[in-house]
Amino acid sequence: MVRLLFVLLLVSTITSLFGQDSWTLKHDEDDIKVWLKSKEGSDYKEFKSVTSYKYPIEQVRNAIVDVAHIPNYYHMVNDVGQIEVLDEFTQEYNLYFDFPWPVSDRVCRVKGSVEIISDNEVKITTVTAPLKKDEEEFVPCKNIDSSWMLTESTDGITSILHKGFMDPGGKIPSSIANLAIVESPVKSLINLRTHILKYAQ
Repeated sequence: MVRLLFVLLLVSTITSLFGQDSWTLKHDEDDIKVWLKSKEGSDYKEFKSVTSYKYPIEQVRNAIVDVAHIPNYYHMVNDVGQIEVLDEFTQEYNLYFDFPWPVSDRVCRVKGSVEIISDNEVKITTVTAPLKKDEEEFVPCKNIDSSWMLTESTDGITSILHKGFMDPGGKIPSSIANLAIVESPVKSLINLRTHILKYAQ
């Protein structure tokens, strides 16, 4: 009996541990897939999305790292400000989010870094940074982080793995915030496909 209880407890523990790390597919259309999973220590979920573009990796990278153009493609980002270039591969800037009424708009200061892994592989990461000054019209984000993994194949197609998480701070129920988490990467990746072509012209 004791042995049976031990086995059941072990199976339950393993299942729980693996369940915490599992991604659930929520979108599979428009050549875009989006998965969600719970974020440890938070009520807000994180997303993972994949797609591919028929553009060389340099063209995709250049469009993403030129942060002044983020509002042209990223869903709900209304403006970018206080851009500070730290070095060739690192910069800090404010992201201003236009949230739907009656939710207050948000501001997040982030630090973005570019890592050139190889000629055909680039990683771009964004993490929370301290605000330089208070923005009275905006609620400051509590936490935000994201990454872009770009990989170019031999036929010139660039695959994108985009992950993201945001704790918007303030008083937004996680049940409401999590409803929009699939829409954001889908719209952003669709918009980015068009933006890359315009940016290169």
